[in-house]
Amino acid sequence: MTRFDADVIIAGAGMAGATLALALKGGGIEPLLVDPLPFETQLEPTFDGRSSAIACSCFRQWRTLGLAPLLEPYAERMNEILVTDGRSPGAASPAQTPFFLHFDASEIADRVEGEPLGYMLENRRTRAALAEGVTAAGIPVLAPERVASVSVKPDCAEVTLASGRVLRAPLVVGAEGRGPIVRKAAGIDVTGWDYPQTGVVCTVKLQHGHGGVAHEYFLPGGPFAILPLTDDRASLVWTEKR
Repeated sequence: MTRFDADVIIAGAGMAGATLALALKGGGIEPLLVDPLPFETQLEPTFDGRSSAIACSCFRQWRTLGLAPLLEPYAERMNEILVTDGRSPGAASPAQTPFFLHFDASEIADRVEGEPLGYMLENRRTRAALAEGVTAAGIPVLAPERVASVSVKPDCAEVTLASGRVLRAPLVVGAEGRGPIVRKAAGIDVTGWDYPQTGVVCTVKLQHGHGGVAHEYFLPGGPFAILPLTDDRASLVWTEKR
């Protein structure tokens, strides 16, 4: 009889991997996380300028997992989203098109009462909350450690780590982001292409309040977004041709 090291081995302890681990643990399934970065770095307050738009369904999931007290102080509501296309600046440029999209949380009939369209959260806050949740739940984390290969046996999946250690479980999940090890082992292919664009991401402090409004402009060089954060700050995502 095969001895399992966990019910589920999850490659990647980022947002997706840690969320899955907490959900499995809450359902009585024993997960094990493997991540190439030291796990304590998830708790560091380092700010790299990146934030994420979180759908309400995802935030409800984190609330169900008991993470709301760790996340809500840093989550900014998106009550409205304004979307339009624009022009290159300059006196000779045509006027901005009058066509636009306006999304308002108050117009969503089937929403949870008082719920916004979504939330903006700095990645560092999300990482820290998930890491605290994983630690509190007693979920084992092998880090820094990397999945080197995965092979399928008749009664289990066998994971070989970069250190040479071999782990076995009935199921292996790839939450590695762009890492291809688990995906390739599962025979899942990808189709990709290159946009000749570069994204610049930063956070700015606003002179006036943003009112929970997210702005998205589709400019000739690529999308430009002004996304609301707490403390009257905004996350800028500026895409331009290389």
